[in-house]
Amino acid sequence: MLLAMAQPATAAAESLAHAIRLSMAPAFLLVGVGGLMGVMTTQRLKIVERYRVLHAVRNTGEDLVSADQISCELRVLQRRLRLTMQAITLLTLVVMIISLVIAILFISVISQIDLTLALVPLFVLAMLGLILASALFLLQLRVSWQQALRVGVAV
Repeated sequence: MLLAMAQPATAAAESLAHAIRLSMAPAFLLVGVGGLMGVMTTQRLKIVERYRVLHAVRNTGEDLVSADQISCELRVLQRRLRLTMQAITLLTLVVMIISLVIAILFISVISQIDLTLALVPLFVLAMLGLILASALFLLQLRVSWQQALRVGVAV
């Protein structure tokens, strides 16, 4: 009788261990997305700081650089900031979707309910969001490169 009670507990523990193992791959994906988000956030901070400096220079009226040049660079910085913020927003949504995938995967294994039809579109949506966020960030880098060339920075 004691052996019979131990078997369901063992099966439940094995099911839990299996659910945890399956959840690890998406969890590692979360770590990677978090790293990418850190890079984008750092880039956003640099853009904002450069914007503040140029805005202050424009308002002081110093004649080192023309007001038109400063205004042009401020517009480019605004575009770069918008692209970076869109990428960060998409990555935040990706994190939420991947977290939902992990939760559904865990529930599916523990409850032994096949929720594959819910997981597949969510995971594909997360990957599409990651691709789009990366494309936006790449576009921001391209705009940054063009800006550097325009002001004569040798890169």
